[in-house]
Amino acid sequence: TEDQLAQIEGMRAVHPDWALGCAEHFMMAVGRLGSLKAKAEVWHFVREAPDECRVPREALKELEYVVGSLMRSTTLPDFLAYVLAAGNYLNAGTARGQADGFHLALTFSECLNCKGKDETPLAKWIIDSLRRTRPALLEATLRDVMPALMRVGRVWVTKEG
Repeated sequence: TEDQLAQIEGMRAVHPDWALGCAEHFMMAVGRLGSLKAKAEVWHFVREAPDECRVPREALKELEYVVGSLMRSTTLPDFLAYVLAAGNYLNAGTARGQADGFHLALTFSECLNCKGKDETPLAKWIIDSLRRTRPALLEATLRDVMPALMRVGRVWVTKEG
């Protein structure tokens, strides 16, 4: 407890030459860790929780891989900026025409569902436009993020069926 740790530290201050026992050494070392109580509670929960309450380690590793890959991507920000610019171009003259950002899930859902006069989905229009105007960006972005996105698809397929 904190009282026991304070008592040991007080005795150390009065008698610095006294040797500590193993338990006291352990308490001194562990007692200096930040948020010890919270860490101990999490450790206890993980050790004692039923299996169905535990976070599946493999799923967590997959999520860490996907998020890490997207965060490290050097081309994804430029790709998303292109998507934002395309949306601002198409929404010119409306309240949505000068957006500074967008909600990924909603925007990509709109890109798949929104179609032009010739029934071409907006997502295809953006990809075709990128292929014509910035093919190196499109190729680099696909090479950069596709391994992570393929893992996401594999997790969804497993969960859904």
